[in-house]
Order: sequence, then structure tokens, then C-alpha cells
Amino acid sequence: MPGSGYLVMPNVERCVTVSLERMDDDQHKNDRLNTIVFPMLGTGNARGRVETIAPRLIQAAVSYFRSYPESQVSTVYFSAWNQRDLDVCLNAFRSSRDLESVPS
Repeated sequence: MPGSGYLVMPNVERCVTVSLERMDDDQHKNDRLNTIVFPMLGTGNARGRVETIAPRLIQAAVSYFRSYPESQVSTVYFSAWNQRDLDVCLNAFRSSRDLESVPS
């Protein structure tokens, strides 16, 4: 943002939804795109707090699949930059009522 530096987009989770929609749109149906990785958008230069952003990004993906169960996307990864960010992401997954843990 000119004169203000980097700022977190107000609806950063929309990036997750739009990316998943794009993978499922008719133009990309035959591309066999079924895996995507999302970084912790807005937590780098924009200095957004991962504790705030990670749950929003994860919930956006969960909501997408709840709304669109026939999605061709089979795997979504969220990239954590360090152990603290990983712990925040894991807590966001654990606190989601729409997910259940499976043994790895």
C-alpha cells in the first residue's frame, strides 16, 4: 500500500476460497490439479499475526469443501514458517468442529 508499507488484506481468507474455486472451475477440470499449498498469507512483510490469520485460512478451506463436496481437490497443505506457526496451525485444526483427526 503506497505510503503505508505492507498490510494484511482485510479478507485474506478469500485467497483460499478463490484458489480452490479456480482449481475446480470448468477451465481447469481436465488439468488434474488436486493438491495446493497455502503459505501463511499476510504474516510475512505484512506483519499479520499468525494466531489470527491461520484459523481464518483453514476455516476458509473447510467451508469451501463443506459447500462443494464434489471438489476435485484432494489435498490442501498450509505451510508454516517455524515451530510456533506450526503449533498455531495445529491448534486451528484441532479446534475446528468440522474436522476429525485421523492417524498418520
